[in-house]
Amino acid sequence: MQTFNGVANIIILALFGILLIALLFAIYQCLKAFKIERLKNELAIKRSYAEIFISSSNRFDRELVKSQLIDVFQKEEIPFNYEEIDRLIEAAKQDYLGGN
Repeated sequence: MQTFNGVANIIILALFGILLIALLFAIYQCLKAFKIERLKNELAIKRSYAEIFISSSNRFDRELVKSQLIDVFQKEEIPFNYEEIDRLIEAAKQDYLGGN
């Protein structure tokens, strides 16, 4: 009888371990999905700012748009790097000019 209790305890612990691992994996996947969504939203916000500044200018001045974007990103505490701003400006410019 004591052997049966030992085996039952081992089975219960194994099932608990499997359940715990599955739960941790599910939490990891959720956090990963939330991070991806957050990054997509952040990129959409950055692109929107770039499009607004490009479309509001009478003529396209890259340095003016770049300085405006840097000011807004710093004010809104949106993380950025300068290469990303250049790519955003170029993509927004292409969209504004109709893909030329």
